[in-house]
Amino acid sequence: MTHTLPRPVAFITFSCCVFFLLAAASNLRAQPFHVASQPLPIKEGRTFVKLEGVYFSGLDEYTIDGTRQRLYSLYPIADATYSDSRVGFQYEYGLTDRLTFATRLAYRFVNSDYVNNVDPRPTLNDRRRSVNAAGFDDLWLSVRYGLVMPGALVVPFTLSVQGGLKIPTGDLNTTIPLGTGVVDYDVRLLGQLSFALAGAPSYLNAEFGYRLRGGDYAAQQPFSIEFGYQAAKEVLLRGSISGMISNGNFIYPVGIAEKPRDPNDFVITVVGDGGYTLAAIGFEFSFSSSFAVSFDYAPTLQGRRAFAGDAFFVSLIFR
Repeated sequence: MTHTLPRPVAFITFSCCVFFLLAAASNLRAQPFHVASQPLPIKEGRTFVKLEGVYFSGLDEYTIDGTRQRLYSLYPIADATYSDSRVGFQYEYGLTDRLTFATRLAYRFVNSDYVNNVDPRPTLNDRRRSVNAAGFDDLWLSVRYGLVMPGALVVPFTLSVQGGLKIPTGDLNTTIPLGTGVVDYDVRLLGQLSFALAGAPSYLNAEFGYRLRGGDYAAQQPFSIEFGYQAAKEVLLRGSISGMISNGNFIYPVGIAEKPRDPNDFVITVVGDGGYTLAAIGFEFSFSSSFAVSFDYAPTLQGRRAFAGDAFFVSLIFR
């Protein structure tokens, strides 16, 4: 994911000074949690803004059959590394109590270093490559509609549906393309069950969707299951399993897809047909009812034609 965001040690140090992560929704008395990723529409006329920094780095990749191996090791490449840093913006506005408009966009910095052993030159420095790219990724526009609102059922369960449209704003002219150049569509169901655990408000969120992608890109199914626990008035703890299921024949696999015509020019793909699963733990600390800071750590658990590594998230949340 050239770096303007800090490297991992400095990034973690900064993050910990800021404080622990996320959660969502309402307790049994319908008092709202401070939400960073919301399964329900927000109230009419209200806004939700999140500024997020993400740093991902890895030395490994997943093959098409799910085997984890050293990065680019199918090719005569050694000492490969990959990092991806993003500064993201998410904005939501309540059109009505049931209907919310949302948009998100990020600026991305990608770097991959490796030693190209196809190069016949004898010294290591001559064979070393550093590939960098920076630019905007694709823009998403969405609307979320509340199907089952709080209080509609005897049990504290809510359900929403969300439709999204991806505008291909990602830069295709960088050394590593940052978009697909085609329009995507997706639809998601987002459910939430609220309950008390040891007397503290808690929740279980579930999300599943289907993404229809333009061109020859494989369709995908995003998914997420998240548990949250309000450990204190200001602190929400959470853990989740999330990821992307990718269908099709992996025409555009993430990583290095094929041997180059020019041995000095391996083509790296970061937006493709890869699938992956992440496990995340983190927290959100609320300084007031309108401002919070969150931190998340999410290593990859498994994947197919995807990068393997660790992701760190720090967010500023305004309500």
